[in-house]
Amino acid sequence: PGEANVLNGLYFGAFVIGRSSGIFISRLMSPTKIIISSIVGCFISSVVLSIFAPYHKSALYTGVVIMGFAIAFQFASGISWTAKLFNVTGKSSFIFFLGGFSGFLSFPPIAGAIITSEGGQNGFFYLAIATTICQAGLFTCMSFLAKSKK
Repeated sequence: PGEANVLNGLYFGAFVIGRSSGIFISRLMSPTKIIISSIVGCFISSVVLSIFAPYHKSALYTGVVIMGFAIAFQFASGISWTAKLFNVTGKSSFIFFLGGFSGFLSFPPIAGAIITSEGGQNGFFYLAIATTICQAGLFTCMSFLAKSKK
């Protein structure tokens, strides 16, 4: 339990630093570049966690910190990216929150099923890689759709 508390603290500490630094980073980079950087950071951390974390505690801590920092930019940058395409207020902003919370609610049962299956605890790391790859694919498709509408 003590080590889990440390991992939780590291993740959310990196998340807070990422959210706070996002204010300054958003002045230097476009939402598209921030989202791509965030996806790359999540993928790198997922790979580090999948390959090295089962054997090295330092890789576990490093991967968790990178994931917390990288994932912090996604929601706000996604709204900024979409706002360049159309006005994100009222009903349209509801879609972001509905999508975010449905993912938030569906992920724990999926992760629990994977952890209790043959994948064990390492299955969670593989799930992180899979969801990051899916996110990269979805963002690529949305980018192509957005360019075709312009």
